[in-house]
Amino acid sequence: MNVRDVLYQEILKNPQDDFPRKVYADHLEDSGEDAWLVDFIRHGLEFPDYDFACSGEKIVDRGLSVVVAELVNRGFTQVKFRRGFV
Repeated sequence: MNVRDVLYQEILKNPQDDFPRKVYADHLEDSGEDAWLVDFIRHGLEFPDYDFACSGEKIVDRGLSVVVAELVNRGFTQVKFRRGFV
């Protein structure tokens, strides 16, 4: 298991603890991976109940256009942020 997987498993084991999420985001940033995911996690920590919805081409977005665009590109149509994850 690589570092990214270990950190992710720690998040799953302790869903109410923000610290593993912060460490995970820092690791992703330091490794240059998934900048959009780093923003997504950090925004979710700052705004734990942030929601967005999209319908076809219309996206209701309150400030996370890059993250929203990435999620839409990955096939998401309805997303609830829960402390940095969907």
